[in-house]
Amino acid sequence: MKKAGFFGKTRIQRYQCKQCGKTHSEIPNRPFDDHRIPLEKAVQIVHLMVEGVGIRAIQRLTGISRPTVLARPSLLGEDKAVSV
Repeated sequence: MKKAGFFGKTRIQRYQCKQCGKTHSEIPNRPFDDHRIPLEKAVQIVHLMVEGVGIRAIQRLTGISRPTVLARPSLLGEDKAVSV
């Protein structure tokens, strides 16, 4: 493998295979799958849900969209989720 430039706004390093010429990048591990919200915001959402705050109120307080807020409980039940 050799370095082959960068990918995306966060400049993730890309690599190229010397044998086949294909390129790939090491995408960082995201604790909440494809949701790209900061970990602190995700923890805040969980804490607000535990306290019994409504979904729309959580949306207003955190500035995170309602579908993302609603995705939180299903992700917490999976093995991939980070323990809070």
